[in-house]
Amino acid sequence: MSSRRILGAYYTPDHLAEVMVRWALAGGTGTVLDPSYGGCAFLDAAVNVLRRGNPNGPGGQVYGVDVDPLCVEYVSRSDGLIDANCIVADFLEASPADLPGSPFAAIVGNPPYVRHHWIKGGQWDSARAVAADSTVPLPATASLWAYFLLHSLDFLAPGGRLAMLVPEAILQANYAAPLRETLAERFGRTSLIYIRDRLFDGTDEPVVVVACADFGGQGDVTEEAIECVEDLEAVLADANGRGRLPSSAGVRGQWAGAEALELLSGIEGRRRVSRLSEFATVRVGLVTVDTHLFRELGELLVGRDSTALIELIKNSYDADAAEVIVHGENLDDPDRGQIIVTDTGCGMTRDQFITGFLRVASRLKEQGTRRSTVFGRRYTGVKGIGRLAAHKLARKLEVESIHAGSSENGEGTALHAVIDWDAIEQYETLDDLPDGTVSLNVRTVRPDAIPGTTLTLSRLRRP
Repeated sequence: MSSRRILGAYYTPDHLAEVMVRWALAGGTGTVLDPSYGGCAFLDAAVNVLRRGNPNGPGGQVYGVDVDPLCVEYVSRSDGLIDANCIVADFLEASPADLPGSPFAAIVGNPPYVRHHWIKGGQWDSARAVAADSTVPLPATASLWAYFLLHSLDFLAPGGRLAMLVPEAILQANYAAPLRETLAERFGRTSLIYIRDRLFDGTDEPVVVVACADFGGQGDVTEEAIECVEDLEAVLADANGRGRLPSSAGVRGQWAGAEALELLSGIEGRRRVSRLSEFATVRVGLVTVDTHLFRELGELLVGRDSTALIELIKNSYDADAAEVIVHGENLDDPDRGQIIVTDTGCGMTRDQFITGFLRVASRLKEQGTRRSTVFGRRYTGVKGIGRLAAHKLARKLEVESIHAGSSENGEGTALHAVIDWDAIEQYETLDDLPDGTVSLNVRTVRPDAIPGTTLTLSRLRRP
């Protein structure tokens, strides 16, 4: 993994930084801070904006902090920045006394996109200390950008503005809820602006512009969705109270005609059609999937317990099993009962398990000849239904699978995975699941190991 990925560094396009900084420094003066300056896009934009009111030395009002020593090279290449104002440090360990320009009229930037399980060592301690000192109940599942945004509030002057680029998690993750509440309590105006365009090379991470004005006031948090950076200027102008986003700016919201409404009515009346809101949380510009989706889809698509069991047997047939054994124990006692499905098929590799078995509506069976590799059988299993069938029958699924001769040196692999649906459904959305929720271990085995798969379903849903 690259150091850039570990640090969560995705450098901001210059034109986006320019738009955000112009809004944050609406008065054209004042000190400005980027707490993770990276490639200096925001710092350079701040120099350009401030130069219009102070052509002789705008760099003296611009400050930056970054943990990556290589970022100093970007500072040295800039004509307007002052080296002493751009320090190498972990911003989460900094205090306002460490930065001469504090408190700042504006804080701008693109804080690191690092999920909680990648925050290690001293930085983890610093992050949790920020949450504790702020009294904001930021959960331990919060990503690193959330701590940066929260800590930035200690450096902002009364009446100041904050403009940051963060992941879409701010709109829908459980851990972001107390952060959104804090923004409403501490700013007179807060806009969360979702940009549909993908702006960063090397990632499809959707982004949201956080635009907060009048620090020290109280107000609502509004959400909007736009297509591209060009639309952002109009939305931010509205945040300044100078206009509305024009209907031609690219937001694809249109009135539905009578024909479309009639078609929608007909679709809604079908027995096998359900509203998306029954399975997911729908907000402006995005959809997040509720962890109860699997239960709902299992009830909708599988129906009977016997059908669920047949789907598991079909998966064994598609894996070229010559024999499938279904064994039941204590079926009259859901807590002690087990259903064990064992086959002599070709087994699964790690990739096949993740992209085939775990993925609902996987495309693996649509590829190639749509036949099994050994016996040339036409696939019978409905894609994605096997794991829904397992969920319908039991609350816990254990998978053991041997795939012979799967690695480059001729060795096979043995896979062991545990899926505890009760543990998964403790979280609201799939985005909230921490790593390790699905236990997966893979080891090598001899090339002559006998392939096959065993599914053990326990904590049965009903006798």
